[in-house]
Amino acid sequence: MEWIKVIQPWFMAGGTVMYVLCVCSLVVVFFGCERYLVFARLDSGHMFAVRFYHAMMRRQYEEAVEMARETRGALARMIMVAAQMETVAQRQAYIELETGRVLTLLQERLYYISLIVTAAPLLGLLGTIHGMMYSFQLLSTGGEHALVVTGGVSEALVATSFGIIIALVAMVMHTYFRQRHDRIIGDIELCFSAWEWYQKEG
Repeated sequence: MEWIKVIQPWFMAGGTVMYVLCVCSLVVVFFGCERYLVFARLDSGHMFAVRFYHAMMRRQYEEAVEMARETRGALARMIMVAAQMETVAQRQAYIELETGRVLTLLQERLYYISLIVTAAPLLGLLGTIHGMMYSFQLLSTGGEHALVVTGGVSEALVATSFGIIIALVAMVMHTYFRQRHDRIIGDIELCFSAWEWYQKEG
């Protein structure tokens, strides 16, 4: 538990706003883990999309569907269900509805991570203002308050630094999930574009 003894003085130096920033950091960790599990469950993998695309381009329909049957994820499941539908109209309607549902699942809670990217530095800035106001208040009273004034400046710097660190972690996390989100949607479009081409050519 030595790390607690090391962190505690810094945490206390940051002032009251550090408690809010601590909650923000826990929210980032929670939603980061939750989003990772959701993306892992929905993602069929880019290699699957590429293999399915090439199989359809070679008109190997049965092989492509079998490939989907052996693969996990939302895209593979969509292909399996769509393959069992009798008409093109039914298939297209299902693909549109299911793509919208997957898109909603992928975008859920990313907003909260994005919010913390913006809010954490502002909270750190609030701690900065609080610390500096406290320092100036002591200076205005006169007397020897050098150590206390230094403590106020320390509070300002620690809160700002912690807010920026949280924002950077949240920004990296949001960028990572946004990139995976775009790739999964791109994979869905790639596979069903190939399927549409196969139907027109076949």
